[in-house]
This record gives sequence, structure tokens and C-alpha cells, in this order.
Amino acid sequence: MLDLDLPPSSPFSSPPPESPTPRYQTPQIFQTPINQRRRANSDTQVTPRTPHTARPADPLGSLSPETDFNPSSPYVGTKEAINAKRVAKGQAKRAATMASKSAIREMEKNLASQEADQKAMQVYKECLDHLHAKGYSFGSFVMYYLDPASREGSGKNRLLKEEVKEWAVQYVENEVAKQARSITRTGTLKAPTEVTDDYVSSFSLMGFYNYFRKPNVGDIILRIFEAAAKSTKAKNHSQARQERRNTVVTSAILSCLGERNYSNNSMKRMTGLYLYASGTHRQTMSVLARLGICESYSTIVRNERISTSVPSSQTLSHPLGEESVKATPIPQTTLIPADNSPIPKCKPLGYDQGYRWGTLRKLSYTRRGMARAIASLGLYAEVYDNINFMSRIAEQTTSKHDFQENGTCVTIFKLWAASLEHMGAKTLIEAFSNARELRRDDVIHTKSESVLFDRLMIYCIIRIIVKFSGQEELQQYAKTLNARQPGTSDIIKPHKTDIYPLASLNIDESTIKGNAEVDAAVVEILGLRLAIEKFWERIRIIAGDQLSLARLRALENIRAGQESEYEGFQWGVWMPGLFHGKMADMHGLLTVHLGKSHSARNPGCLAFHNARLNRLPITPTSLPNFRTCRDLVFVSLYARVLHCLLLVSAKSSLEEYAKSVKTWSQLFNDAKAIYEIYANTVTVDDLRWERRTARPGNSQGDMVYENAILFLRDALISREYTDAIKAGDSGRVFLVLKIWALGFRGNGQMKYAYEMLHLIHCITSVWPEEIRKLVMQNWLVNTTGRANSFLEVDLMQEHLNYWIKVIYKAHGSNSTWEWLDMITPCIGVLRDIARRMNDMLGADIGTRHAPANLRDDIDTLMQSLDEHDVYRLRKGRELEEDEIVIDAITTGLQALTDAIDNPISEYNAAFKKLQRRRQMRPVTDPWEDDSPAQTPEASETMATVQSTTPTLSNPNEDLVDIEERRNEPEMDEEVIEKVLGTLEGVEASEREPMLALSTAEDVAIDDDDDMLEVGGGDQEIDTDSEDEEDEVSEGSEGEWEEDEVDVTLL
Repeated sequence: MLDLDLPPSSPFSSPPPESPTPRYQTPQIFQTPINQRRRANSDTQVTPRTPHTARPADPLGSLSPETDFNPSSPYVGTKEAINAKRVAKGQAKRAATMASKSAIREMEKNLASQEADQKAMQVYKECLDHLHAKGYSFGSFVMYYLDPASREGSGKNRLLKEEVKEWAVQYVENEVAKQARSITRTGTLKAPTEVTDDYVSSFSLMGFYNYFRKPNVGDIILRIFEAAAKSTKAKNHSQARQERRNTVVTSAILSCLGERNYSNNSMKRMTGLYLYASGTHRQTMSVLARLGICESYSTIVRNERISTSVPSSQTLSHPLGEESVKATPIPQTTLIPADNSPIPKCKPLGYDQGYRWGTLRKLSYTRRGMARAIASLGLYAEVYDNINFMSRIAEQTTSKHDFQENGTCVTIFKLWAASLEHMGAKTLIEAFSNARELRRDDVIHTKSESVLFDRLMIYCIIRIIVKFSGQEELQQYAKTLNARQPGTSDIIKPHKTDIYPLASLNIDESTIKGNAEVDAAVVEILGLRLAIEKFWERIRIIAGDQLSLARLRALENIRAGQESEYEGFQWGVWMPGLFHGKMADMHGLLTVHLGKSHSARNPGCLAFHNARLNRLPITPTSLPNFRTCRDLVFVSLYARVLHCLLLVSAKSSLEEYAKSVKTWSQLFNDAKAIYEIYANTVTVDDLRWERRTARPGNSQGDMVYENAILFLRDALISREYTDAIKAGDSGRVFLVLKIWALGFRGNGQMKYAYEMLHLIHCITSVWPEEIRKLVMQNWLVNTTGRANSFLEVDLMQEHLNYWIKVIYKAHGSNSTWEWLDMITPCIGVLRDIARRMNDMLGADIGTRHAPANLRDDIDTLMQSLDEHDVYRLRKGRELEEDEIVIDAITTGLQALTDAIDNPISEYNAAFKKLQRRRQMRPVTDPWEDDSPAQTPEASETMATVQSTTPTLSNPNEDLVDIEERRNEPEMDEEVIEKVLGTLEGVEASEREPMLALSTAEDVAIDDDDDMLEVGGGDQEIDTDSEDEEDEVSEGSEGEWEEDEVDVTLL
């Protein structure tokens, strides 16, 4: 029976048993006599009631108080109002009556249902007792009944079947909801606030798949999704197909869990960053965000103000100018530890200061905070370079037109094989003060270096033969070549360099003042003044191109004897950018070996080879970009080496030669013969001497042959330099730089010739041994950690510049320095995310074209060399005077040694003068009082200063200089510019042209040999649209067009 616990006041509650009453009781109604009833408004005139009017007597007052009749209030109003009230009252009474009857019927129904349930329970109990008595269980009976084979329950009782099905579905729903709730509470799928390298490297869809497979974690969810994704033929699928299905299932689960709770956003965040890093348009990202695949574009780039309580003295973004730099607060960080302890956490600038940031801005400030933490340890180096781009105006109006923006990009990276004990600036200053002058023997190879360099050139020839001959018989010597490759003790062990792009500054670093502002901005960004006590007492390694280093040295020269501590710039170790040296070498090589025209009269020049390859013509006054020039030089070199190989072996084809080679010694001897015969400048000197001393009418010498020998030697040196950098062998690189110190002076690259002298002097005489090793172990970086993957520091910066201003630069009104400054620290992480997602999903199709077939180019040039007998001596062949190739190395050597006032003597004079000025007491230091009486503390302090001051080579001369400095007025801007002009006159006579870096190939990090092998491919980026800017000028922050390249790096 249904036990209804109703309150006693309820009309449905049962009466007490001692006072039974009938179910229905009619109330007694007493009727008032008609003569006592109150008249209606229609029968009498109603007087308006006033406060002084007495109420009429209650017409129902004579009724007994014991009746259950409730008197109603009298009707007052018009006839229509009274009728409406009566109707409403009647409807209310009718509704109450119907509700009462409905409740009675429901109660009777419940009572009947309870009686039926009790009877059914009695029957069920009897059935169970019967089953147990017979030895059967109820479960076996249910299985029998629901089994379609029994034909008892299937199809006969569909209601029962649906009920059981619904119960099972609800049970699974509850279990899935429990697991989803548990996964959400654990926070496993929640993306961290700071997007770090560890988070990017640890992100894996397969890792999430294995996590869901754990029992009681997400196994039920996974099984349900797998059941939907698997077909009946899933067992026959390949391993790749199964992995793809697992990826799809995992992605679907993550999307659903992300919709359940927005904190499960790890997949959405990584996908959003990947789409942004890959250049996906904003509209596409918005559509995918609505599908739950990624974060929305606004979430990624959001920068909303949530309060106005930010102090006015603070700036939220990184300083973009001198005023912002001075106003930027620097949070307190820890001092440098004594050992190389873990990187301390350092909160980035502007955190929690009233802004609601998107994912990209959080990533930017996190990366900048990591850079500040690295700088607080002291074991880091800097590199910066100019970044120039055109700011396009869609519609030009008054004072609004296209203009060029000039700024500076800065990057820091962790030093390799470095120790804090070797970072003291005092040791560097003392070594500089005691350094000897530069000597001619420092520039020229010693006997042992000459022997090693010749051997390196022979192995360079062997590498070309093995890699570019296209013969399998020769390629089998690759392992022997790598095992026997000569090297030096300064080779860098393979390691991955941690790189931290720092900022894009709206500061032009092409001037001395600009370089000073750039360094001051870097100091403020890294928080060195607060992170490191007297940070100028530790050296700072700064790398850059020749112009940047020249400006830094000019700052050092100008402030020597005037400024001390940080402003004196004596703490600086200026590390040269080796990539710009490579560019200068290629420019000089094109200038010397391009030729006057592409006619067959000079068949050995590069212009003729360029015409035979049917490439775009090259003019000496307007050289193409760097990669185009380099490819032409190297493909010509490969053809010449292989052609000379056939000459020394007397074979008719490479196939015939490959079959004849049986041992490594034979291959080595043939390569040695090529170097000694066809790259020997002694032969050139002898032929030219014969021509100069020949009698009239007796033609001697062979100008075509002479030019060909000089090109083979110069191009082999360039190829050896490239290979040495890839191998990370700084000793081999330094041997080439010594050669270039002569060659640059011979081919007209005077600035880089002076730069080579300065570098050679620092390595051999100025820098202490620890700093020398530090520089030679860190002027090459490795972004992958693999062997033969090193690249120049300045090339790394050029590559970052390319991505910053071509790929991730905003357009239109959003193209601001604030945006560039925000996106700069994210470049490395965004590229890593793109590569990792492509590798993880197996869809990295890249941006490369089909492999370029260099076999045809090499065969064409080899045939041309053979037809015109370029490498066969034919005496009497003459060219015009301006087509004779100069021996740049010999010419440079003569310029260094022949005259009394040669470049070495000029360099030494400037160096000695700087030494004397740096030994003077700076005018900014406090001077002691001239009074004879001194306190003991002052005497002790003076003695300490004198004991730590380097000994002067000529004290009397220096005292005169000190006296002059006392009376010297403070230098103004005009004086500084004059000094700068003098310094530039010493370093170089004029600004030299450089090859352009305008495509992705020019700054490609993967500058691999395989890209130039037979069948290797090249990276390319489309540059076909000039009107693209107009279409996206109204775009939002960070949007970019993947087909747009409208800028030039240099």
C-alpha cells in the first residue's frame, strides 16, 4: 500500500477513527429574508463614503458563528463591475471544486496502484522462491528471457527491451560524466599560464591517448569514441591508419572535454598557436574556434584593460624608444649565483598590471621573463641587427605616403662551455693594456697552418667529387671521408643553443648614438642594474655585423679616458658576425671573377657560365641577392673540379673514372693533383712573368687559364669556409679568416679587411685565453643539437628578422612597433610549435619546390669548359686589360707589407693610442683633494687604486695627457661626429655595397649541402603580389599574407 503521509489539515487526510464522518458533507446555508437584504446600486442612490460617515450594519451579523459559511464582502461599484466580480468569484469556486475532485481521483488511483504493487510483489516473491527451490537464479532467467534465440522476450515485449536499453544508456552516460568530471578536476588538460619550451616539447596527442586508456581515468570515454570510429575492417588497417584513427579519436575527445569546461584548453591553445604560426587567416581561425578546434583569434591576441589603477609611471609594453626606456620599471631579481645553478624565475615586465592578455601576449612576456632570468645568471651573449621595412599606405593623401621604418632586433643566447669565473672584465682590461702590437706573422699562415690548410683544401675537393659526381662508386667513400676529415682542437661539440629573441626596438642602430641607445635599452630590458651588482664588472659578449661592431668600438674610443664603469664600454667583447664575412667574400668574388661580358672570348668567367645556364643576366653594378650569387659560384666550382678530375685522370667521363677508382689513396692523389695543378697561384705568377718579359711578337702566358686557376682557388676557400662553419670547427674558420684578411684588401672590401685585422689581433694577442676560447666556442650556434648543423650567430638573427617583418608583421593601422616588440620574443616558440605539430601529425609538406636537378647544370658547364679548353694551357690567349683577374690574396699581402705606412702600422698606431687613453683616469671618477694632509683611510684607498691600475708604459707622457684632459671641455655632438669621421677613416674609406638578403633562401638556417646536391631542393617563397598591402591594410593585429614579401633586409 502507498503510505501517504498527509498533514491533518489536508482535505485528503483520513479522519480520526473515533469520529467518522461521511465522505461528502453538504454545508448548511441560511437565507436572509428579502426584506432585510441590501439593495443593489441600481435600486438606490449611493452616497459617497466620507471619514465621518458611519458604516452600515452588517446584514449577515445575525448568522450563527458556528456555521461554516464565510460571508463575502459587499459588492461596491457599477453594475458591470459587480457582474464581473460575480463571474470571477464563480469561476474561482468552480476551479476549487474541480481541483478537489481531481485530487480525490488521484488519491484513489494511488491506493489502487499500491494494492496492485503489493499483489505483484507477492507474485514475484513466489516466482523467486519457485526458481530457488528448483536450483536456478533470477539472472539466468533474465538472460534466457532476453536472449533472441529463446523467442520469449525479443520482439514480444518491446517496452521491456526499450526500458532495459534506456537504463543501460543512462548508466553509461553517468559513467562518462563521472570520468569527464574527474579529468577536469585533475587539471591534466588545462594549459599552463606560461607557455614554456617544456610545455611545447611535452605536448603529444599520443600522450593524451595513453592517458585516456588508463583504467578509471578515461577508458570508457575512449572506448565509446573508438567504437564510433572503428569499422568492421579495422583489424585489417595498417599501422599508419590505426595511428591516424587514434589521433582523430583523441582530438574529438579533447574537443568535447574543452566544450564541457573551458579549462580543458590545452589542445585548443596549441592548435590556435599552430594556426597562427602557420599563417592561417583570422576568418578561418574564427570558424575553427566555433567548431571547438582551436582558440579564437581574439583570445590569442587579446589585450583588454580590466582596471584603471595602473600607476602612470609604469609602462605595460617593452620600451620602444629612449623615453619609454627611462620610464620602464625593473622588478627586483636575484643576484648571480656563484655556480651555474638552475635558472631563477623572473616575472616579466608588465605582468598583472590591469590588462587581460591573450595567449600570444602571455607567451611574449613569459619568453621575455625567461630571457631576464638567463641574463641574471650572466652566462649569455647578445646579437643585434637592424630591421628595415616599408610601411605601406593604401591611399596616399597629404603627408601620408609610404615610408621606411628603421629599427633594431635583439636576441640573447646561452653561452656554451662558459664559466662565471672567466667572465671578469678586470682580466680583459688588464690584457688589453698589456697586449702587444699586431704583427705580420699573425696574419700570415705559419708553416704548420699552411700544411693543414692545404690538406683541408684537398679534402674539400674530395667532398665535391663524392657528393656531386652522381656516381655510386664514389659516394661509397663518404664514410671514409668523414672519418679522415682533418680538424683542429677548437671544434665545437654538438649541442643545442638556447635562443631567446628579446625585443624589436624603434631605434636606428646605424649611428654611434643609436648603438648606445640600443645597449642602454637592452640593459633596462634585462634588468641588469638590479639583477647584478656592478654588472659592468663582468664582460658582455655582443655580436653583430661589421657596421655595428665599428660603432661599438667608436663608442669605446670616444669614451676612453672620459667615462668609467658601464658608460666606459671597456667591458665589451665584440664578436664578429661570420655570416656577413661570407657575404663580403661572395661580393668580392663576384666583383673579381664576374667578367666584363658573357661572350665566348672569356669562357672562364662567371658571366659566361651564367649565360650558358640560361639564367637571368648579372651586371656588376647591380648584383642579385646573396643566394643567387652563391649558387652560381658553387655550381661553377663543382663543374670545374669534376672537369679537372677527368683531366688529371685522363678519363673521358665520370662513369669511366668511377669504375677505375679502387682505393681511397687513388681518390686522394687525384684530388691532390687537382689542387697542385689547377689551384696553384705559382703557375699564374710564372705565366704572367713570362708574358711581361716576352719579346714583342712572342706571345706568352694564357690569360683564360690564369683566370681559371685563380677562380678555382678562391671558390675552394669559400666552400671550405662554408663546410667549416657547418662542422663547427672554429680553427678551420680562423684559418680562412686569415686568408680573407689579405683577400678582402685585394678585392676592395676594405672595411672587412680592417675587421679581419682587428679580429686576428684580439684572438692572438688581446683577449685572454679563456675569453678567446669563449668566443671561438660561441660565434657559431646550433639550433638542432645535431652534428654538422652549426650556423653563424648573425645568420640566426637575420633569419629571425625575416620571420618578424615578413611573416608575423601586422598590416595597416596595426603595423606598429608595439606589435613587433610583442611578437618578437614569440618567434622561436611559434616556429617550434609549427614544426612539432607538422612532425607529430605527419603532414610537414614544407615550402620547398621539387628537387632542383643540378646534374644538367654541371654537365653543361663541364662541356663548356672542355670545348673552350679553359683548363688546358694554350699560350697566347689574351683578354682585355680590365678582364684580367687580379690575385686578391697576393695583392692584399703586398699592401700589408710593402709600404712603410701600411694598414698594419696604421692599425697599431690607433691601437696604441687607445691603450694610452684607456689607462688614463676617467674624468667622471672622483679626484682626490690636492691638500697634503690625508686621512689614513684615504691613503689606504689611494694605495689600493694605484695597485689595481695597470702600469703605464710612459708615465711622464701620460701625466701630460691627464693635465690636458683636466682642461679639456666636454665633447658635444659635433666633436663626436668629427671623431667618428676620423675613426671611420681609419677603419674604411667609404661605405661598401653588400649583397641583398631578400628571400627566404638568403637567410635559410638549413643552409645544407644536400640542398645543392644533385637532386637537392631549394626553399622558395612567393613574391608575386605588389598590391597585397592594399587588400589587408584594414586587417587586425598579426594578420599576414603568406604570399607577400615586399621588404629587403639589407
